[in-house]
Order: sequence, then C-alpha cells, then structure tokens
Amino acid sequence: MTWLSDIGDYLQTAGYGTVGASIHFYNFDSLTQNDVALIPFSTGEYNRVVSKETTNPKPSGLEVAVRNSDAETAFNKVTSIYELLRTVSNQYIGSTKFIYIVADASPGFVSESAGNSFIFTVNFSLLIQ
Repeated sequence: MTWLSDIGDYLQTAGYGTVGASIHFYNFDSLTQNDVALIPFSTGEYNRVVSKETTNPKPSGLEVAVRNSDAETAFNKVTSIYELLRTVSNQYIGSTKFIYIVADASPGFVSESAGNSFIFTVNFSLLIQ
C-alpha cells in the first residue's frame, strides 16, 4: 500500500483532508459524510523498457471518489484533485516514483448516496517505477 499511502499523504499535505479522518483507503467511511476515498484497481501488465533505469514498471489504476452533502462542493473538490494529480510526471510523491499519473477522463457524477450525499469520481492510470 506504499504508493496509495503516499497519494493519501500528498492529498493531506495539499489540504484535501486528513488521512484516516476524511481521506480513506479502499472505501468511504460509513460514519463520515464529507470525505475522499482512494480506491486502487488493477490494470494488467506493462512489459516494456521505459528507460535504462526503468524496466517493467508497475501499472496501476486509482479511483478518487469524493462524497459531500453539497453537490457543488463535491464536484469542486474532485475537480481540484483531478487538476493536482493529472500533471504528475517523473515525480516522487513520498517514497514512490511515479513515471506518470494520467486521468482516464474528466471527473463525473456517480450517484446520490442514501445519506443525501453526492458522489463524484475520477479515474487515473498510473505507471510506477
């Protein structure tokens, strides 16, 4: 979970919440209404040489989901996270070197949850050295 923890810490440092309180891994917290969930997913193999130093880097996927009682606030937060992460290229975040983080699409509305919260998400493709 190192790269996921590094992303969580990066978002915390950027002011998007606190890891364990309003930034969660793998799912939303059932007790928190206004929060961010970082959900990794598998994207398969990447068997290529990127550079002399990087052979067979690890691909991964990341869904960033934002839940808030106000739809505009949720949308603005997920859009801000989208802008922050989509420009990462050849950069260390914490102890993890990301060759790139690329948004698969713009943020979008997913649903209104049972607790009258609005959920917006954005998916990223990551290549990790």
